[in-house]
Amino acid sequence: MFDEIQCGLGRVGNWCGWKAIAPEVMPDAVSWAKGIGGGFPLGATWLRAKPMQKSDGSQTQLCDLLQPGSHGTTYGGTPLACAVSLAVLQTIEDDHLVERAAKLGRFATGQIKKIRGVREVVGKD
Repeated sequence: MFDEIQCGLGRVGNWCGWKAIAPEVMPDAVSWAKGIGGGFPLGATWLRAKPMQKSDGSQTQLCDLLQPGSHGTTYGGTPLACAVSLAVLQTIEDDHLVERAAKLGRFATGQIKKIRGVREVVGKD
């Protein structure tokens, strides 16, 4: 499971933060919060469609393991929270903020490399 609460949803120049450093990896689960609500308390978890065997021997998909009502959450998807999230995600998309984050990251990396005495900069060019 990847925890993208701090780095997901476009902050590192990709909707999925892990893709900026390991695009070949596909996690079984990803957690998101903070950015998904733009400051409004909301969290989300994504589980991929991956076959798995339950303890009783039956088969299911990982993404189908948690059914409605089978788990609780601190920042559950209330109608208001979901409306806020949709507005936040639409703004990220409409204002091209993922692309802007990638561009600014490249700019910052380039500028830091120019600073006298800096020997190494780890980042995406």
